[in-house]
Amino acid sequence: MKNILYTIILSFIFSFVVGCGELPEEKPVSAESFTITIEEIIDAVDSGNPNEYAKLLTEDSRFRFGNWPEVKGKKAIHKAQTEFYASVKKTKHEIIRHWKNDSSIVADMLVTYTRIDGSTLTLPVVDIFEIKGNKVDATFIYMDIAPLYEKPKSK
Repeated sequence: MKNILYTIILSFIFSFVVGCGELPEEKPVSAESFTITIEEIIDAVDSGNPNEYAKLLTEDSRFRFGNWPEVKGKKAIHKAQTEFYASVKKTKHEIIRHWKNDSSIVADMLVTYTRIDGSTLTLPVVDIFEIKGNKVDATFIYMDIAPLYEKPKSK
């Protein structure tokens, strides 16, 4: 009750002094607005099967990997992941920590790539997953993946 009264008073003062109208109403953040988990998402990614990740996506989902162009739509994301999975033998994410609010999950991770030749490389990554209707509506992957495709240095 005290918070409501405080908000009303501040709204009134702000609109009177500045003349900008009412302050926007704050909606409470609830981490319970969806049930999909970071573990489910990462398990689907690490399965190496684009169909598993596609099951978690909205039809008009968006996907951006680093500075590559954004891909839109479940079918286009499936195609992009199919091409990516063909360039590596395996991926394995280790979740270091993650945060969740009412519409997204942010994960700080290490991802180990097994290359086609069997060598491995571990890189840091931060992923943001926007959730809508308990499905992934957007995926934003922040990492420098260039080392994965660099030619090995000769000794």
